[in-house]
Amino acid sequence: MKTKHLGNLSLLACAGCWITTETCLSAGFLHGNWRIIANAFEAGTIGGLADWFAVSALFREIPIPIVRRHTNIIVKNRHRITDGIADMVQNKWLSPAVVREKLEKTRMIVLAMEVIERENENLKEYVVTLLRKLVEGLDDEEIVVFLGEAIKNQLSDIDFARSLGLWMHKAMDRGYHHDLWTLLFDCLQRAAQSSRIRELVARKLWEAAGEEKEKGLLKKMFIGAGEITGGFNYQSAAETLVAQYQEVLQEAKTDKDHLIRQKLDKVIIDFARGLEEGSPEVTIEFNRFKEHFIQEADLQKMIGRMMSDLKETVTAQLDDADSPFRTVINKYLDILLATLKSDPQLQEKIDRAIKEAIIIFVEKNHAVIGDMVRTSLEPGRLSDGQMVAEIEEKVGDDLQFIRLNGAVVGWFIGLALGTLKALLE
Repeated sequence: MKTKHLGNLSLLACAGCWITTETCLSAGFLHGNWRIIANAFEAGTIGGLADWFAVSALFREIPIPIVRRHTNIIVKNRHRITDGIADMVQNKWLSPAVVREKLEKTRMIVLAMEVIERENENLKEYVVTLLRKLVEGLDDEEIVVFLGEAIKNQLSDIDFARSLGLWMHKAMDRGYHHDLWTLLFDCLQRAAQSSRIRELVARKLWEAAGEEKEKGLLKKMFIGAGEITGGFNYQSAAETLVAQYQEVLQEAKTDKDHLIRQKLDKVIIDFARGLEEGSPEVTIEFNRFKEHFIQEADLQKMIGRMMSDLKETVTAQLDDADSPFRTVINKYLDILLATLKSDPQLQEKIDRAIKEAIIIFVEKNHAVIGDMVRTSLEPGRLSDGQMVAEIEEKVGDDLQFIRLNGAVVGWFIGLALGTLKALLE
C-alpha cells in the first residue's frame, strides 16, 4: 500500500496536538501532567520537522539560508552516486568471481535444452533465415574471384597426369570410348553433308590439278583436255569423294573393330600409357596443355554462373517449407537435439564450454559493465528530475516511515524527558 502522505500526516498530527495542548494549558483548561504530554508532542513535532528536512534535502533544494548549500544532495552528488552504483554493479554484484560462483551452481546446458525444446520450430526458422543470409552472398564478386584463383592454384599444384592415364586406360578397357567414337563419326557425317564441304573438296581438286599441270607439258595437255571435254568434272569428283568418305564413316560408326577405330584406340591407349608410366614426352606435353588450359580458361565466369545457379537453387529450396533441403535441415536439428539429450558427457562438455565462454567474456569486458551503468545514468538519458523521481518512487514508502519514526521517537523522548523533569522538580 502506498504511504505517500504518511510523513506529512504524522508531522501535522504532532504539531496539531502540541499547539492544542499548549493553548489549553495557557488558557487554564488543562493542568498538571498535561505539561508532560505537551512536551512530548513538542518533541515529536521537532523530530518530524528534522526528519522532513533530512529527507527533503536528499531530493530537492530547500531555500533556507546557510544550510541551503547542503540540500538537493542527490543532484549535487550525481557523479559520485553514479560512480558508486557503477562500482557496486561492476565490482560487487557482477564481479568475475561472483559470476563464476553463480555459474558453478547453474546447469547452463539444461536451460539451453529447455529453450531449444520450447523454441524448436523457431530455431529451425532461425537456421533457415541464417542460411538465406549466407546464400545471398554466394555469387558475390569477391567470392567468385577468390574461388577462381584458389582453383587455379590448386589445379597448378595437383599432378593428376598418372591418375588421368589410369582412368583413360580403365575407360578404354570397359568400352566407354565406343560411344564417344560413334558420336564423333556421326558428327563428321553430318558435317560432310554440307555443300560447303563439297565445294571445298572441289576447289582442292582443282588446285591439285593446277599443280600437276605445272609438272610437264604432257600432263598439262591431258588434264586440260579432260577439263575442256568434260571428262574430268571437279564438282562431280568432289561429290563422289564425299560420298565415299561418308560410307567409310558409316562403316567406322557401326563396326567397333574398324581399322579407323583401332588406330584411334591405339593413339588414346599410347597416350594413356604414357601418362600412367610417367613418360617424359607425354607428361611434359600434358602439363603444358594443363597450364595453358588453366591460364586461358575463364574460370571466374564459369564459377560465377555456377554460384549464381547454386544460389537460385538453394534459395528456392529454403523458401519451400516441404523441400528436400528443408526436410534435411529439420531432420538433422532433431537428431542433434536427441543426441544432446541422450549424451550426458556431451552435455557436460557443452555446459563447461558455455560457462567458460561467459566467464572469459565477463573478464575480458568487465569494465564495460560499469560503462553501461554510467551511460544509462547520463543526464542526456536520465535528467536530474527523472533520476530524483525514480529514486523517490522506489524508496518513497521507506522514507515516509522514517519521517513517521522521527515524530514517534521524538514524542517518546519528549515524554521521557518531561517525566524526568517533573520528578526532579
